[in-house]
Amino acid sequence: MDLDNWSKWFYVTYDGEIQATSRIVEKTKENLIPLEIVNRYPSEEHYLIQNHKVADWNSVCFKETIIGFRAFKIAAKSLAEYCLLHKFNMVYGMINPTWKGLHRVYFDYGALYSIIYSDFVYYPGCFLNNELALFKVIEIKEKALQKIATNV
Repeated sequence: MDLDNWSKWFYVTYDGEIQATSRIVEKTKENLIPLEIVNRYPSEEHYLIQNHKVADWNSVCFKETIIGFRAFKIAAKSLAEYCLLHKFNMVYGMINPTWKGLHRVYFDYGALYSIIYSDFVYYPGCFLNNELALFKVIEIKEKALQKIATNV
């Protein structure tokens, strides 16, 4: 599903209800990806991405059920295949360190915390349990994408 010129949405339904959604945002000269929009913590500065063959993977949501988690894995597999097809040099994502369920999909298949973009980041006004929701930037390189595409 395309809602703008840079984003591709992936979603899985079961019994007519959305179970999981993910989005990939391709970096172009005309746009900012989410990694460039978030604020760095605590400086409030922004990262700037110069490479235009990168993308940002957002795991927007999935239902916290067995079906929801399986649906997320299906969406992740399709999204990884899309990234490989488009030959992105790097795919970035952001993960909240407290969300252990997502860690299994990313880190078990080779994603790593970014060394270059190592600060915590946040969206102003985004809270988790009444506290500012902080995220770490992850890098999902080609080998990790291949593992997700073939093993998830």
